[in-house]
Amino acid sequence: MGPIVILDKSTFQSLSKREHSYLNIHFLENLTPILGMEILADLQKEAPGSETAEETVSKLAEKFGGSGPATNVDYRTLCAQSLLGYHIPLTGQIVPKSARPVHARNGTSGIVIDLSPLNHAILRWQDGKFEEFEQELAGYWRKVTQNLNFDSFRDQLNSKHVILPKVSNFRELRETVDSLLATVAHEDVWLSWLLGQLSLPKPLESIILLRRKIRQSWLLKDFSTYAWHCLRALLMLLVGTRHKLLRWEPTNLLDVQYLYYLPFCMVFASNDRLHRNLAPLLIRDDQSFVNGEELKENLRRLANFFEKLNNTKLMKLRYALASYPPPKKDSVVHQLWKKHMRPWRPGRGSLLTSLSKSECVEAIRWAEKMFRDVEGDAYFE
Repeated sequence: MGPIVILDKSTFQSLSKREHSYLNIHFLENLTPILGMEILADLQKEAPGSETAEETVSKLAEKFGGSGPATNVDYRTLCAQSLLGYHIPLTGQIVPKSARPVHARNGTSGIVIDLSPLNHAILRWQDGKFEEFEQELAGYWRKVTQNLNFDSFRDQLNSKHVILPKVSNFRELRETVDSLLATVAHEDVWLSWLLGQLSLPKPLESIILLRRKIRQSWLLKDFSTYAWHCLRALLMLLVGTRHKLLRWEPTNLLDVQYLYYLPFCMVFASNDRLHRNLAPLLIRDDQSFVNGEELKENLRRLANFFEKLNNTKLMKLRYALASYPPPKKDSVVHQLWKKHMRPWRPGRGSLLTSLSKSECVEAIRWAEKMFRDVEGDAYFE
């Protein structure tokens, strides 16, 4: 288990099944609903060569090597809960769907994460089995994504006489958006816009508006921190495209959904231009954005390194390191572990081994030397 990572579609699609398997060794993947939907949407996309669309989706699903990782709760549900006053953890942890509490006889408690509907679907897709509604949903998704725009909201801003200040760079973009969201006179406009995006049932929307009326003195950031995060990402997209910092594409309103899940990971990987520009403005200091191609290349080199070892050396290194990646100065995976996880120490490797005691000692010495060679003695202080 390693840093929690979210992949966008461009990165997930670029990884081979082999590279994705090494991702699973060194990271804990958070499966977002938007990634699942984008994979399904390929059912209505023209497949390359003689391959059918169904075969394309099956191959993508096979990369998970099973049911896939834990699925995060959909951002709409989390936004609604946040707007109702429920606490949403925004500290880099997965908010798993299909999680249920369990209690042991000794009084301890925990949670069990069952397979989500998306996990069950991934298993079917690997076998080339698709429900009729999935075919229809993929077609509807493809059609809708070609017609997404901000026109209705621009009209709403004009009617409320809200002016979006001009920005000339991304530093100004973040400052301008934060200033707009902190303008008390505009907060009802932002909330109304967000509720329109969420399309919540009217009774639920009425409860949210009543709570907002009661908490009118609160800034939106304090009233609903997660909803504020989503608004911040959406407004950055609007202002950025309005002033030509970002190129407008109909799929932008889908791509921005990945940014809504940023609070639920330590690392976000993408090759998408929109993500490369906006994700660094939205992540916390204790998070990382990594280029998907750089991650792919590093995973490929890790696979080559491990697969060239003979069985004895492989067992020794797996015993000593477990999920820790071998330290290398040019390794993005090593750097991400160094930033987000506890330092490697003897005994933090795998406890399950068939190695002899002397071989275990040799393995620990080997791993320690690797870290000292790359990080120096100060790493162990």
